Amino acid sequence: MKKQKVTIILVIALLLLGVVSFGIYSFVNSKDGGKTEEIELFSCVPSAISVYSVKDGENEYTLVKKDSVWSVEGNEVAVLDQKLVQEIVNSASLIVSQGKLKERELKEFEMTGVQSLEIKLENGMSFKVTFLGQKGETCVARVNGKEELYVLRKSVRDILVADLDKLRVSLVFEGLGKSDAVLTSYRFVDYDGSETRIRTKNAQEISRNGENRYIMDAPYKKDVDDEKFEQQIVVRIPAIATTKYVDDFPDNLADYGLDRESRAVLSFRWGEKEEVLYLGAEESGMVHAVKEGKDGVFVINASQLEFLRTEPFYLLESGILRSEIENVSKITVETGKDTFVVTRSADKKFFYVNGKTASEAAFGAVAERLGDLELLSEVIDTPENKRDVCVTVVFDNGTASQNISLSKINDKEYAAFINGTAEFTVAGETVDELLEELRAVNNNPMKTDEKG
Repeated sequence: MKKQKVTIILVIALLLLGVVSFGIYSFVNSKDGGKTEEIELFSCVPSAISVYSVKDGENEYTLVKKDSVWSVEGNEVAVLDQKLVQEIVNSASLIVSQGKLKERELKEFEMTGVQSLEIKLENGMSFKVTFLGQKGETCVARVNGKEELYVLRKSVRDILVADLDKLRVSLVFEGLGKSDAVLTSYRFVDYDGSETRIRTKNAQEISRNGENRYIMDAPYKKDVDDEKFEQQIVVRIPAIATTKYVDDFPDNLADYGLDRESRAVLSFRWGEKEEVLYLGAEESGMVHAVKEGKDGVFVINASQLEFLRTEPFYLLESGILRSEIENVSKITVETGKDTFVVTRSADKKFFYVNGKTASEAAFGAVAERLGDLELLSEVIDTPENKRDVCVTVVFDNGTASQNISLSKINDKEYAAFINGTAEFTVAGETVDELLEELRAVNNNPMKTDEKG
């Protein structure tokens, strides 16, 4: 008997424990807005959606589809990222609620500004969801103006009523990064009017020096170091992106520093595509910009545009010769005390130093030292052309002769007057090595008894 009583007591205890547990579970679920029960609010195939309208305070827009391409109704300026738009339309094709909410439970939600989405289908049917407030990771909404309240995930709402800027093309020059074409011309005019112009060489220029693809026309007329130009400039252009759009229909571009007198200009040709971008005033780290032929003003993070102010000097090929060393046929060097004339015959079989028969090694050694004359820096204050060392170089490939006058500035550098213009300095050490080599081959034109 005692055993039966104990068993009954245990059963009653378990039942009571179950009732208490159920009460606690019900209370917890009640605090969370009720047990989760998914309810399908809207469903269709994505391709059936033809109009997508969002209202969220000032963020109000309507997307319309024509021939499978989405655009902003009444706004020809906005260019949409079709992939992003389609992703949102796909999300909107199935909207599911986590359950219903009682009217008295609405007070637990923080009321927000009314946000709404209206979807229209190709067959004329429409669906509208209005978001009223949020609580934690959930939000509450009404459907098609009816009284029922539904709970949805806040992340779903944020996707469905995305800001228009998030759907617009973010890259300023869309498609360049995927193109097999190459940049053929580049021009940047800064706010102060200073200009950099670089282009691919023509056939004649390549015949003179085929080591470089690009040549600079301004501010210097000189070959460009292809690798430096491509790394510093070319690869950065396709990555320029908008941060946001600020004015699709500006009344006055001067308000953004984009009037002709104030703006900077980036223009280039990439394959068959020509682009012009105007850059205006900077505000809080953002630069206002507009593309030629477009009305919409947008902003770009200023850090993305720093590459445009790369000093042109640092993009130049370092050597000072107009053509490759292999094309040099005659070198004349005058120092005031000495004159050296180093030549080779047209068939490249005979070599001479000051009229004396010389070896190919002697000619090659002088030409190599001449090629070592490289740009050291830009000339800031043009010095007097003292003509301490005068070099005349003759080429055999049709390139015009080059006259280089070197004027000593100090022990470490010479100002190089190239064809009468002093734009750069060269290292004094390389000039000294050239003169030393000339003296050596003058004394030993056959370069005999030398090692290496």
